[in-house]
Amino acid sequence: MEEYNSDEECEETEEYIKLNNSEEKNDTFKNYDYIPEMCIKSNLQPISFNDINLIERKYKAICRILNGSHPGTGFFCKIDINRRQMKALFTNNHVLDSSKLRIGSSINLINNRSEIKIKLNENRFICSSKQLDYTCIEILPKDNINDFLRIDHQIYEKFMEKYTKDLVFDEYKYQKLILIQYKNFNLSNNDIYYSSGYLGGYDGKRIFYKIPIQFGAKGAPILSFNNSLDVIGMHRKCGSRKKGILNYGIFFNKILIDIQDNLEKK
Repeated sequence: MEEYNSDEECEETEEYIKLNNSEEKNDTFKNYDYIPEMCIKSNLQPISFNDINLIERKYKAICRILNGSHPGTGFFCKIDINRRQMKALFTNNHVLDSSKLRIGSSINLINNRSEIKIKLNENRFICSSKQLDYTCIEILPKDNINDFLRIDHQIYEKFMEKYTKDLVFDEYKYQKLILIQYKNFNLSNNDIYYSSGYLGGYDGKRIFYKIPIQFGAKGAPILSFNNSLDVIGMHRKCGSRKKGILNYGIFFNKILIDIQDNLEKK
């Protein structure tokens, strides 16, 4: 399996995100070969209270990873694999890698301002891929987690087998995308944020989009506003000047296919 090209990435740090979210012009990045993440000025459109209420219902399924390798966001989601429904926690592999997933260890989270501890044991399905940069941890009834996102039905119906890059792009290019994320500048800040934007491209592995982020957005879900805020991808990192867009993530069909392959091996 081909890995993502690290030459097209930049290191996300607290200082980096703060500088790029500044509205003031700054020459700090003039010699960099990528386009920094920033808040893009535009004419704001009216937002209905129904839309705000829909987003508010979804944030309960978003969590902050406390003991990961990097500050990061995670989310709880229901997935359907081989006619089996499973509930799982998702985040990036570079937030929770194999060193954090040992049997007997625990994953500490903040969800809806409450701390949750998920103990890893042999009865819990765990799957992680450095190449695809995702980690999946099964959620069991004893975890007492009740709010879950869903995967966009178009991914199951159109993009699990044969498809083209153009087909994926055409499906989502006019849809408004939402990214719900935690801001992880310090341990005392448990505020949750959302931002919106549109798809900029798809290269067969990654989806590219112009959505402003906070430091700590790694692992946040990318949701389709047009399809009931269902998941289409997961945020990863910054893009490059070569691609001409700002941020990119993993299209979720790749994750589902990899989970399916791992379940079949058990």
